[in-house]
This record gives sequence, structure tokens and C-alpha cells, in this order.
Amino acid sequence: MCYDRGGLESRKEHRPDDRAVDMAAAIGVELLTDIRQRGGALFGDRRYGHVFVYHNGTQSYYGVRAFRASLRV
Repeated sequence: MCYDRGGLESRKEHRPDDRAVDMAAAIGVELLTDIRQRGGALFGDRRYGHVFVYHNGTQSYYGVRAFRASLRV
């Protein structure tokens, strides 16, 4: 998935099926957008029993990455 419509539209090929913005809305969480407002995106990757956090452009996507969100209860 890409982060948002801007990230999706910037992909010239291999466009993903979903966007983090839409997925977050569907599950009822609020995306953390501080980095997005600066043109990038943070993402997490769980490997080797650890969670790694990186930054990249919003057009980048990989099947194992996630997005940061806030859930208010």
C-alpha cells in the first residue's frame, strides 16, 4: 500500500491496491501525519524479532511495511 493518493499517483508503475489513509479510516485509527506534512513517510518493518522504523517517500511501498497510527479509547 502507499500512504495516500499523492503517493499512489506518483507511482508510474506497479501501483498498490490500497492506501494507508483508507486502511486507517476503515479500522478507525488516526494516522500520525507529522512527517507526511514534510513530504515523507515513516514506516515500520518487523524482521528478526525486532521492529525497525525508517523514513521514505510516500510513493514507496513494500508488502511487509506498516503505518503509524493513534487509537483513542
